[in-house]
Amino acid sequence: MMGSTLVNGIFAFRRVVSIGMESSVAIPEGHQYQFGSVSPLSSQVPMSPVRRCLLIWFAAMSVVHAATPGDQLHALFEREWDRTMRESPTWASSLGDRRFNREWPDLSLEAIAQSHELDQAVLEDLHQIDFDQLSPEDKINFRLFERKYQQQVEGYEFGWHLVPLNQRGGIQDEGSTADSLRFETVQDYEDWIARMRAFPIYMDQT
Repeated sequence: MMGSTLVNGIFAFRRVVSIGMESSVAIPEGHQYQFGSVSPLSSQVPMSPVRRCLLIWFAAMSVVHAATPGDQLHALFEREWDRTMRESPTWASSLGDRRFNREWPDLSLEAIAQSHELDQAVLEDLHQIDFDQLSPEDKINFRLFERKYQQQVEGYEFGWHLVPLNQRGGIQDEGSTADSLRFETVQDYEDWIARMRAFPIYMDQT
């Protein structure tokens, strides 16, 4: 529902832009537009940039309705899932998301610090959502999501990101990554070769 509404809003926006760029404001014969009044002179005058922008804005807002708290929550979930895939490319590959098949996780201190800042921003965005207006199911989703990110933010201060491997997993297990991948096309093999060539950087970061 929300997706189709946004698509309709985009088409309406483009239509109004086209109208605003190509047309003039029609007024009675023998008059000209003077900010709310008409006076004799001409039958048409070009639409001013300010008026055009206002027309575009109001037309778009009339079509794209405000998202509900539930819509906002699920949009945040989708955004963060996509970030998780970008930051965990080997996991993404194992799930069948092949967008990052040439990459390893970025374990540089700069990347980890940036991810921490994004986690903090996620909590801020989450708390902008009206919790009381959520459905019972989404209230549970909200709290679970909130707890996960709170733990990540709080855990950063203890420096666990400086322990990139342990007896349960780490770079020593990356040899098994290929076991979860598809090798059916030329692109699959090219992606794997590119990933292997990038392995020394991943090792140095570890």
